Amino acid sequence: QPLKLRIRDFNPHIVCSLCAGYYIDATTITECLHTFCKSCIVKYLQCNKCCPQCTTKIHETQPFLNLKPDRVLQDIVYKLVPGLYESEEKRKQEFFKSRGLIPEKKLDDDAEAPSLTSVYDDPKSHYYCHDEQVCLCLESYG
Repeated sequence: QPLKLRIRDFNPHIVCSLCAGYYIDATTITECLHTFCKSCIVKYLQCNKCCPQCTTKIHETQPFLNLKPDRVLQDIVYKLVPGLYESEEKRKQEFFKSRGLIPEKKLDDDAEAPSLTSVYDDPKSHYYCHDEQVCLCLESYG
């Protein structure tokens, strides 16, 4: 019989410690491998030069050089949290539309939405498909 797990059991691994929300654009500090939402860690590093979790010094003059997007973790978050990807995409569209930054894309009634949507704005990034089957193997030690 399949083992059912609650999402709250995963929360310590998929929630940003700065905003207490699920990771959005998960970004990892390369010095200590702690992960945060991109906007949260960028905001934090404007005033601080060390990791908010372990206080490891990141870089004295250019801390942003030691930040890397964690696309795998972001995909896992989107797959584990129902509706998060869709709601985040909707929020982005509303944000851009309210500021007139990109034209609103209208699809014909007969046209289908693309099945693959970029998680990041970088055209070279990988893609997340919201209807993918998820298969995770979780092992407990200790």
